[in-house]
Amino acid sequence: MKIAFKKAFPYTVPILLGYLFLGIAFGLLASEVGLSAIQTGLISAVIYAGSLQYALIPIFANPISLISIAIFSLSINIRYLFYGLTLIRPFKKTKHKLFFIHGLSDEAFALITSLKTPKNVKREDFILAIEILSYIYWVFACFLGGLFGDFFDINTKELDFVLIAMFMALFVGNIKEPKKVIPSIIGIIIPFICLLIFGSGSFMIPSIVIIVIVLLFFRKQIEENNYAKFY
Repeated sequence: MKIAFKKAFPYTVPILLGYLFLGIAFGLLASEVGLSAIQTGLISAVIYAGSLQYALIPIFANPISLISIAIFSLSINIRYLFYGLTLIRPFKKTKHKLFFIHGLSDEAFALITSLKTPKNVKREDFILAIEILSYIYWVFACFLGGLFGDFFDINTKELDFVLIAMFMALFVGNIKEPKKVIPSIIGIIIPFICLLIFGSGSFMIPSIVIIVIVLLFFRKQIEENNYAKFY
């Protein structure tokens, strides 16, 4: 595993830099609704889902029922089901299945599926190293942001835009690669159409379902072009 961490770390530096901004921003926003740095760190370690954590900020201030929270969380994080299906083969081989599942983030998935596994490193160990490093970056950054919020009076207006900026950076990175242009365009067009049809409160799940159907239709081409070098 030491070799896997050594090989994985340089690739995770962009995630480290992105998570520092995102995590600190979340920690500051969490402090605004009364959460301490320790509570923010624990929440980040247990939930470990940036977009969901940002979405839960208003709920921390104005609690809703557990059933509503469960449905709300599922609607946001259902995409991870499809991430897991993509990585089912290395998942089966590892002894750390629970952390493989818990540690899979958007950024880690994007990195894992775009990299060739280095020589002398098992594929599952390489994935695990990326996920563990990303996890540490995120929890530490959220805790750090919570500390800043505890000790300093910082204006957090519009700070949640950092999350949108992060996803835009990932999108731009994908469309620069010819093999990922079509999947990226599909991921933009379908949600936009669903937004017009279903509205802002209900478009996410239909978007994900339709995207999955379309991508499954082109599954062979996508796997050959995008993931062949990784597998």
